Order: sequence, then C-alpha cells, then structure tokens
Amino acid sequence: MADIEDWFTLGPPCMNCGERVSNCEVLFGQPGQVVFKGMCLSKTCIKLPPGGNPFMYMVS
Repeated sequence: MADIEDWFTLGPPCMNCGERVSNCEVLFGQPGQVVFKGMCLSKTCIKLPPGGNPFMYMVS
C-alpha cells in the first residue's frame, strides 16, 4: 500500500480498481487522525451504482 504522504498529493487508491482518487476530501478528526472521503470515477468504477465507487478511509 502507498505511503500515507503520497495520499495527500496523489490521493488514496480505490479499494475496487486501485486507481488514485485525487479529488477526494481530506478531513481531520482527532489529533493524529485523518479521513479521506471521495468517489472513484474510473472507467471501471463509473459503472457501479451510484455512478462511481464511494469510499472513506480513516488513517491514524
């Protein structure tokens, strides 16, 4: 899995297709906790309902 610092610049990988999601939202929770929220719109995931693969990663 990619280094967490890469996730801030390239976005986290989609758990379905593996492509990076660069347009995700970065939310900060408690100290030392980061949440990445977004939707993968790759050619593979766009066919999934609701028109992409929604995800949320929590890293602490």
